[in-house]
Amino acid sequence: MPSFAHDDAATPLLSDKRKDREFSYIFMRISLPFLQDFADMFGTPTNIDAARAEVSRGQPVAWRKTLRPHPLSTPCSRFLDNIPEWTATDLNTNATAVFEARCEISSGDIHRPIDMGLSSDGNILAISSMGGWKDRIPYIFYYLPNHEEDPYGEFMKQHSITVDLASTIETMILDNERRLVIAADCYRIKSYRCNEPGIPRKEKGGRAMQVHTMDSKGYEGPLAMLLNGRVARAGDGKIGIWDLDSLQTHGDAGKDIIGSKMDEDDIVTWRDDPEDIEPSTGSPVSTTITLQEDQDGTNGGGDSGFVIAKWHRHPSQANIMLSATDKSSGKYHCHALDLEARGKVVSRYLGHGGSVDGFSTSPADPNVFLTWCSDGFARLYDIRQVLPVITMASAKIPDDLPAAVLAHSDGIPFIFTGTRESEHIKLWDVRARGLVYALATGNNSVTAMQWDAGTNSLYAATTCPYIGGTGQHIGYRQARIPKMRRERESDDQQDRDKESMDDDDDDDEDEIEEESEDICWPERAYHAENHFGHVFDAGDHRLYKFSFKMDPSLDMQPYYGSGSLSRGSLW
Repeated sequence: MPSFAHDDAATPLLSDKRKDREFSYIFMRISLPFLQDFADMFGTPTNIDAARAEVSRGQPVAWRKTLRPHPLSTPCSRFLDNIPEWTATDLNTNATAVFEARCEISSGDIHRPIDMGLSSDGNILAISSMGGWKDRIPYIFYYLPNHEEDPYGEFMKQHSITVDLASTIETMILDNERRLVIAADCYRIKSYRCNEPGIPRKEKGGRAMQVHTMDSKGYEGPLAMLLNGRVARAGDGKIGIWDLDSLQTHGDAGKDIIGSKMDEDDIVTWRDDPEDIEPSTGSPVSTTITLQEDQDGTNGGGDSGFVIAKWHRHPSQANIMLSATDKSSGKYHCHALDLEARGKVVSRYLGHGGSVDGFSTSPADPNVFLTWCSDGFARLYDIRQVLPVITMASAKIPDDLPAAVLAHSDGIPFIFTGTRESEHIKLWDVRARGLVYALATGNNSVTAMQWDAGTNSLYAATTCPYIGGTGQHIGYRQARIPKMRRERESDDQQDRDKESMDDDDDDDEDEIEEESEDICWPERAYHAENHFGHVFDAGDHRLYKFSFKMDPSLDMQPYYGSGSLSRGSLW
């Protein structure tokens, strides 16, 4: 659905306005071989060679001919030709690094990600995922970014938890105070305490430990961490709350049964290891909030109830949750619910043309929040206004938008959006109301993102769409890697960029390295090999960390993945 809640003057719709980017690389690969068939189908007399040449002129130019605002801008970024003017002062070095894409990029492989969370102090980063044979086993990967480094110096040290749930992880949250990662399937909630940094694994506190199991039958919606150690989970017309400090635990060894013990035959699962699933039924709910039904029947119990699919703590009021309806309702509501008043609707936010798939807030501004939506748009709201103040389109033809994040650097607001089909991350300058650049993801779709203001870093969990159900690579060909060109010697980087963009048309083609079966590229990748300055294909699900700094090492770039022509299983 087209955006309908914007005003070009006051509350604009922002989009990629590049005029010379009419076609993506994947469109070119699919359409060019069939131009003659299209002409015959519609009976249109066409000079096919001329048509092919015209379409080819609409493809993106090679990265070496694009703008690069600073010599230290990462080659994994691609800037618009007409980026907004940067107005920061010398005190805004962190924000300048973000705007100019000066960053070091590290990465590591993960299982197929579902969601990602970052603790408020940035000390714990957790990813919910599915792995094992046909992605049937739930896992949580977590990292302690501020306290641990990979022993080989390649990426953050990774910890893995095989989650004792019977099915897919539906929702996950973090409890920063208790160092807990809390995950749930449709029936149970499990909590795990992260290891203490610096303690050997064999000593107490040296590894992740199972702490709680909660029985959440009847409460199948999203989780939320409330004040005073309370966990909330939404249900149909009600909210269940568990008080962590009063709940039974699995004991020091993490093996005590909570509630009653389920028989293995009673555990409904599609996992291959049902005997390894912890069998506690779990602690019952401590408190229930029955949602107050609003006058229009959109909030509360009954068939017309407000079924909460996504929610997030209000940026300035701890008792209020920003909430969105389940997509099956077709209503696309976005409300603010007061939990201290039985979930009364205290604000409504309009303008969504699809289901709200997530919220993002920033401690730097308690008056705004960001949503991203199944209609392909991200929207920035002021809590005091019903309609969005800025709307951002994921692409010219809106693409599935599974992730976005509101990021303040030196108090200056930016927004990152991540797409599924177009396989990159975009940066938007909120003050200038414009798109600045795209970041490469190695041909991966973006699943989730988090911003760590403390380290001026962006985390992105991405999914490789070129891995089949049994782990095999699909749809790869030999890569055509552009040969690196020696950068022109010039004292003025802007002059160098201008010269690069003004090269003769005869210099449009990149010279290609000799092809090798060991270096591959997806046939249906959205971008060609020359779209970014650093060429790589992830070849697996991957977590990226973009560390923005004024003097980054450009040697820190993502490694080339293991994508191959072979269709053999990775397991």
